[in-house]
Amino acid sequence: MHRIFHVFLFTLSLALLASIAVFSSAPHHAAAAGLCKVGIYGTNYSGFLTDVQSKLNGTGLFTRVDVHDVSIYTPALGELQQYTAVLVFSDIAFSDNIALGDVLADYADAGGGVVVATFAFNNTVLNLNGRIVSGGYLPFTQADQSSGTPLTLIPDVPAHPILAGVNSFDGGSNSYHETISLTAGAFQVAHWSNDVPLVATKQPTTGKIVGLNFYPPSSDARADFWDATTDGARLMGNALTWAGNCITEDTSGVVGIYGAASSDRLTDIQIKLHSTGLFTRVDIHNAGAYTPSLGELQQYSAVFVFGDASIYDRIALGDVLANYSDAGRGVVVTAFSYTTGFTSDMQGRILTGGYLPFTTGGFTQNTLLTLIPDLDNHPILAGVSSFDGGTSSYCGTISLTAGATQVAHWSNDVPLVATKKPSAGKIVGLNFYPPSSDARADFWTATTDGARLMGNALAWAACIDNDNDTYGQNCVAGPDCDDNNSAIYNPIPYYRDADGDGYGNEDNASEFCFLTPPAGYADNSSGFDVDDADAFYTDILPTCAVKIIPGVLGRLIGDKERTRPLLVIAARGAEFGDNATITWESDAIEVLSARVFFKRFMFMRATFNGDPLEWEEYRVLIGDCEGAIKWAR
Repeated sequence: MHRIFHVFLFTLSLALLASIAVFSSAPHHAAAAGLCKVGIYGTNYSGFLTDVQSKLNGTGLFTRVDVHDVSIYTPALGELQQYTAVLVFSDIAFSDNIALGDVLADYADAGGGVVVATFAFNNTVLNLNGRIVSGGYLPFTQADQSSGTPLTLIPDVPAHPILAGVNSFDGGSNSYHETISLTAGAFQVAHWSNDVPLVATKQPTTGKIVGLNFYPPSSDARADFWDATTDGARLMGNALTWAGNCITEDTSGVVGIYGAASSDRLTDIQIKLHSTGLFTRVDIHNAGAYTPSLGELQQYSAVFVFGDASIYDRIALGDVLANYSDAGRGVVVTAFSYTTGFTSDMQGRILTGGYLPFTTGGFTQNTLLTLIPDLDNHPILAGVSSFDGGTSSYCGTISLTAGATQVAHWSNDVPLVATKKPSAGKIVGLNFYPPSSDARADFWTATTDGARLMGNALAWAACIDNDNDTYGQNCVAGPDCDDNNSAIYNPIPYYRDADGDGYGNEDNASEFCFLTPPAGYADNSSGFDVDDADAFYTDILPTCAVKIIPGVLGRLIGDKERTRPLLVIAARGAEFGDNATITWESDAIEVLSARVFFKRFMFMRATFNGDPLEWEEYRVLIGDCEGAIKWAR
């Protein structure tokens, strides 16, 4: 047992971003619950586990929060996959830390979100092991624990979704944590006031991992744990929603414009994008005044980049945009970012790494150009009936780069719209200058569909849709519970089949992202089970099965139109003998159908050799079908 348990036995905010935005942003919203269902996998006594459960339920971010004690078993992959994300921590040893680490790695490989907290980063028997460690999935190393000095959270990336609504966090009088450091590829979001990392993220595979270097139960469970009057619940909740890709209002529909241009031109683009109705928030930033950090960019599902005046640092901007794309976000790059010799052209890794769909080159103007589609059904062209570049029709004399796909071209045969997916994120090139004729008369004609074209480009770039079914993270169609399988995007309800007869309990359903029921569940396509505790009462013929129990008239699973009486054909089994003589008395009663209706059936009392029968089983005929009855006087 860990010494934290022995002790028990014996005794910021987006305001920073607003200061650098050209116009003030809308408030940072809470993550919506959406499809977020999470599991807590801890090794603690139940009071500590239920405190964490209560805190997460209190955030309002989740539709379900379940608790599991992994000191006594190791979950299977199928169990984990009923959740969008899981929280794992320890205080006593895991039942099998190697097997648990292996299945968590499998879960992350399949797209699941994993949040790991203290003391799973310990260098004792309390730690996680297996492939989640050996495969480099964790954002923290493993080390000794530390406690006894009150600590507070210091943000490194105040705008990160994991810190949304986290105004303060106090680790309590003991502030239990491990003296860890970051692993290769990890991204630090916050640290403790003693400079030890507190929150970090990593995405080594399809799923995302978050490290929380504190012990999850609060001071409501024990006085020396993290202070329950601070925002530890929100911090844990945000970590789970971020890892599980079910943050919606924080990123989905929230886009940023980064332009080196005058404020009236930036505002014109902002108004045009708002007018599409595709976005909940459109922020504008002056890329001529500063270079955004990765953390700032990550508040957006996609960003829109262009230049006319000089970009503050073209190399630094190109590097951070490439990092942002590597993190799975969308980038739309427009004129004059492709114009060689301009101080607004893209430099850095987004250019040298081959991210852009267009080459660089010169530019042309003063010939009215119009859009010619190459891929009529591409989402970027949805609702774009016409588009012309205005009397100046500024565009680059560019061509496609390797791996790019042309969606539309100008009427002079120069590429206009192209896409590319060089890493986890998607890039769109728009070869026109984004402000409209409302900003200056010779720009693209505002009565044509340029606003929709720009909006579609951002929405398409923001949508993470690995299986191309139009569902995914930040996608207009909605989230995808399995983004590697186009056959499924919404979880399917399956019914608990406790007796293993292939028929489930209609009152005990769970949703899974599987096309077939997992072990211990049934799809009930052939009907519900009349008794899920006894495999004899299998609903083999769903139009026939009846169960009659003491104090209840009866419950029919089957054909609501069947009105013929029950006809006895034999007693069941050798106890009475196949040819036992049974006397029946018939009374007409009402039996409740599971399909809503009441119908009249025959209720029969039986005696065997003159003695009343109680709690015995019979084979009976309901019309022309065989079923099962259980009866008591």
